[in-house]
Amino acid sequence: MTARGRGKQPNGKGAVAMAVLFVASMASAFAAEAAAAPAGCDAPLTTAAMRECAYEEFLVASEAMAQATQGLRERLPPARSSSLLRMQKAWLAYRTEACRFEATAAQGGSLAPVLQWRCAARLTRERAQALADQ
Repeated sequence: MTARGRGKQPNGKGAVAMAVLFVASMASAFAAEAAAAPAGCDAPLTTAAMRECAYEEFLVASEAMAQATQGLRERLPPARSSSLLRMQKAWLAYRTEACRFEATAAQGGSLAPVLQWRCAARLTRERAQALADQ
């Protein structure tokens, strides 16, 4: 306990600690996804470059998912193929909302779009793999 009350740090140190944790988690997330980054995006230096690279990652993942979906559709009977398309439509809505939520970690900041595109790329890569595995 501190002098200012339960769980609060004096002199704004709590806010500084939260900012440090946020920056550290962002650096970790960027490093983890660097392997999936398109050429030229291994170390973007500006927020605009980060946003562009995150979007490019999303496009690559989207193409992989489209190919996996098409491959699966070709192996399914028509009734299941229609069901797959309905399922994909629902999954796309889920991905959109999940990534909007993730982006609220930087709501109003210039990193919000970066977070949203990186989330969309990550979830899309995972979905492409799940479809390919079926």
